Amino acid sequence: MNSSWNRTLRLAGWNWYICRKPLAVILGLATVAEAVLVLWQSSREANSTARYPAVFLGSLCPVVFVAAYLAALAVSLRALAQLSGKTRAGYTLLTLDLSRSQIYLGQVAASAMVLLVVMAWQVLTAAILYWPATAIRVQVAARSLPFPVTGAGGFWNAMAENFLLRLLLPVTGRGFLAWLLFLLGPAVLAHGILLHRGARRVLAICVALAGAVCCLVLAVMVLYCQAALVDVVRAQRAFRSAALILMALMAFSAASCVHALKRAEAV
Repeated sequence: MNSSWNRTLRLAGWNWYICRKPLAVILGLATVAEAVLVLWQSSREANSTARYPAVFLGSLCPVVFVAAYLAALAVSLRALAQLSGKTRAGYTLLTLDLSRSQIYLGQVAASAMVLLVVMAWQVLTAAILYWPATAIRVQVAARSLPFPVTGAGGFWNAMAENFLLRLLLPVTGRGFLAWLLFLLGPAVLAHGILLHRGARRVLAICVALAGAVCCLVLAVMVLYCQAALVDVVRAQRAFRSAALILMALMAFSAASCVHALKRAEAV
């Protein structure tokens, strides 16, 4: 039993190994994009008195994050994609001394690790950019305003007020559940698109899109509950419904993917 799980973890590690370089390229480009956008926004006189969270969000960094997240997810499916073309790697994968569920679990674990790295990258990038962005805004304000402007509020307040970081660094049980579903939901649902063919693939795409809507609802409801912008009871009810639907979609997708592997449908 232990040896089987060790082989599953080695399979996940192998998947991580083959996608590490494309992932590094994606994160490198995303880092440059976010740095350019944040520093450009900080250099504008209109933002000289704005707080860092407003500058960060106004520079479209969340859009860059989502793009990097989806690109990294696609990269994490690189090994599984080889199953589609009857390649040597795909044949080897299906002939491993592992159950089909363990092969699937190894693939999902690798995707989850990749997405976790993207989340950690975004938190680190947002934290590092705080210092140059604040310094630039102070300098711009000193030239354009008759009174001094400092980076009031401090680093920790700036991190706490950033709604994207609230999702990536949860501090409540509801936030942690949402974070876990953001991590595992895409990793589980995306595999169905590659493992199925024909009408089943269309169904898998519909399931993945429904899962994406659930993730969006979870994110909005978490933020609404934290800010008390709407009726908290209704927000909590919507959160529970979206979470249950997403978990049901994940269970359905996982079962169908394991079944597809057992039938060697992808080969």
